[in-house]
Amino acid sequence: MEENKSLKTNEKTFLQRNLSWPLFFFLIAYVVGMFFAQKATANLVPKDTDKTAYFIVSAIVGVIMMAVFYNLTKFIVAKVCHYKVFYFSFLGIVYENDKKRKISYDIVRITDFAMQFAPEDENIERNPRPIFLGGLIGFALYSIISLSLFFALSFAENNSIIGWGALFSLIFGLMFIFYEWIPLRQDYPTDVFNLLMTTGKDNQKAFNIVQINNMHDVDGENYLVAEFNDYSNYYKAQVLYYIYLDLLYKNELEKAVKILSEMKAHINDLPDTVKYLPIAESMYLRYLVNDDAGANSLYNSLNKDDKKFVRNPIQLSGFRTAILVICKNSDDKEIINNLIKKYQDMISNSAESERVASEKRLFKQAYESMRTARPELNLQALD
Repeated sequence: MEENKSLKTNEKTFLQRNLSWPLFFFLIAYVVGMFFAQKATANLVPKDTDKTAYFIVSAIVGVIMMAVFYNLTKFIVAKVCHYKVFYFSFLGIVYENDKKRKISYDIVRITDFAMQFAPEDENIERNPRPIFLGGLIGFALYSIISLSLFFALSFAENNSIIGWGALFSLIFGLMFIFYEWIPLRQDYPTDVFNLLMTTGKDNQKAFNIVQINNMHDVDGENYLVAEFNDYSNYYKAQVLYYIYLDLLYKNELEKAVKILSEMKAHINDLPDTVKYLPIAESMYLRYLVNDDAGANSLYNSLNKDDKKFVRNPIQLSGFRTAILVICKNSDDKEIINNLIKKYQDMISNSAESERVASEKRLFKQAYESMRTARPELNLQALD
């Protein structure tokens, strides 16, 4: 199972560089600048106005209302295009819709405002591009409302605070538009980034496959798999992982290793949160042939965040590698038991699909090998 080392990693292009931090500092500078601009209008509103409320309310209302208008029209366009929302996060409220609808609250996601779409009928030939333009309708509507209030009321003696407040709520709301429409790669794909990544039928098909499979990550259904002539694209590079898993489940290991090599060659196309996957799977395959030194070397090559991803998987396919890494490098039974409980919880909430059955088989194989190799851990047999 030798990897193809002749495949070299593609050099990073501008759109492959994560520029979240530069955009963050730009938005901070924008807010500060607009604060001073709004402060200059303080003498234009009634004297008894609470100036602090005037500044803060404008900013909060502007950002929230812009996000609501933008995403509402985006949702409507998605419905027209036969796409459904399978994930929604707003102020910590998380909605997931796979085969079952689930609403939860996660304080960690209180700053998130995100919607994920997938074709309603899992038709991978559908065109998602109108969705990414749909939010601009909401932006236009909110702009019209805010500017109408401004011109109608800003110079009225008793209502000037409403007019000026409406103007600055629009100005602060532009932060949301800057985030979505400045053509820089962020931690999560923005609308303008998605437009750039879904030109052409193959790229649109790859987007649909990735979104459908992201939905199936939750419900446990089988992944969709498709092959392309070229994988130099944000979404097509992610499809390589599904091809690899399909080959792994069929025990076609030589082919699976070649796909991993190609995935590594396109690692700069992958989202930052999954760049560790080809390394993690290479570790798993090395453990499989008792090449512990090679697997450990790969693990040590990962950065701190990626090591956490390996040890604390969020996908079912990550648990077999995690149990091997932890059992081979730790004596902490609590960590091991917590991992097993997390794995069993995910299994219990997953469909009885071929993918889940394959992962159960591979996890059990990895776990039993650890029971044999590390008897001192006194690992209990799986149910």
